[in-house]
Amino acid sequence: MGVLSRTPAPIDADRPAAADLLRVLAAWAVGAFHIWQQSWLSPTWKLGGLTISIEPQVRTGYMAVDLMLLLSGFLLFLPFARHRVLGTPLESLKKYYIKRALRIVPCYYLCVFVVLFGFALPRGEYGGNMRHLWIDLLSHLTFTHNLFYEGYLGTHLNGSLWTLAVEVQFYLLLPLLGRAFEKRPALTWTVMTALALVYRGWYLPTRDNFSMYFNRLPAMLDVYANGMMASLVYVSLCRRLKGKTDRFSGLFFTAVALLCGYLIFAIMKQQNQ
Repeated sequence: MGVLSRTPAPIDADRPAAADLLRVLAAWAVGAFHIWQQSWLSPTWKLGGLTISIEPQVRTGYMAVDLMLLLSGFLLFLPFARHRVLGTPLESLKKYYIKRALRIVPCYYLCVFVVLFGFALPRGEYGGNMRHLWIDLLSHLTFTHNLFYEGYLGTHLNGSLWTLAVEVQFYLLLPLLGRAFEKRPALTWTVMTALALVYRGWYLPTRDNFSMYFNRLPAMLDVYANGMMASLVYVSLCRRLKGKTDRFSGLFFTAVALLCGYLIFAIMKQQNQ
């Protein structure tokens, strides 16, 4: 009872501590998937007569990309959620875009140029096809590479970077989507979700090259919408709990988190079959 009687850590409506942990776990899952994809090493260990395997989770680590997108929707909408629920002021558009650019652009451009000059050009990946080279490079520099075959399926600059195109395109739309979601959360969530379902369920099947059109922002709008709705629920709970949790709520939300973790692992195992 001594442990249970301690005061739980305060909850912060500005920056949920668990978000960073989830981001690390999601990044690990995606990284492990790509390592497995390149090496085909089986993450299975034998300890005496016991066999331990996380291969189903590693093989389906790509699903954590959706978790990272959901986290982006959650975290980026937090200022709007706080503005709606707590009345805190919103930062200016100029400050918002500068912060986004500083967070993404330097490391991203470094990655692009390292791959270009360190691997693609020295290995002659483009084979003298300057059109392919320039479309690949310029589309990456403008975060539109998932819209072009040369910058996406035919890229020589790291195919995994398509997620940054989706993210930056969402960044650009967030001030508009955030305002709409703040004022009419249920309606905006419904519209975003409906657009994603229509895009995936109706538009994609009409495309000859399904893979070329799948990893685009419209297909992920419902994932972002779920993150934004979770952000609004989280800030509302913070207000109701006044920044603190009692023993019951602490145990309850811990149990919910563990259940969600179990369900995620179960879904990944089922997806692997």
